[in-house]
Amino acid sequence: AFFLYLVMSTLVQSLREIRCGWPSQVCLQKFTSAAEHGEDIEAAIKAQGLQAAQEMAALHPLLSGLDEVSLPPQFPVSLRSPFYLPGMVTGLTLVFGEKPSLLWLLPLRKGGYGDPLNPLFCDASACSAWCSLAGKFREYRAALSLRISLLQKQQENRDKRICEMLSDAEAVIASLTPVAEAEPSTPHAHSTNTECRV
Repeated sequence: AFFLYLVMSTLVQSLREIRCGWPSQVCLQKFTSAAEHGEDIEAAIKAQGLQAAQEMAALHPLLSGLDEVSLPPQFPVSLRSPFYLPGMVTGLTLVFGEKPSLLWLLPLRKGGYGDPLNPLFCDASACSAWCSLAGKFREYRAALSLRISLLQKQQENRDKRICEMLSDAEAVIASLTPVAEAEPSTPHAHSTNTECRV
């Protein structure tokens, strides 16, 4: 019973993904992994210690880009597909590589048809949204890399100034030490003279 439940649940989930434009589980996983880069960039921005207003302004383009490639919560899949499938039958035909037939029931038959690099069905709006998000990822990573480099240089300059200040202070202390040793002890001399009068 459990095995039958597992098979049916997997089949239902696969049909839902196909209906949302994802004929391949591998393709869906690759796009999901690509979208997860947004979480890494968001965490990197939050780690910069910006003020609340600056952080919101920095995150706005990223979050809007992620929203453009996301589907509403009522959909079984969270991401928009760049493949436009007019209907369930068309999606299944794309998966099995042929029109509805009893041959679909035979295992180990190859599926898919056409050039995978030039799909027959394409959602131009979703493709544009994904391309825009990829461009934003590149811009964010370049900006974060530049900011980290600048912060490191600033820290190096501060450390260098601190070392120079300490070195100057040590030099001043070293120059004053011989003078202090050469001066006589005035309180001691006064005490001696007093004893002599007595």
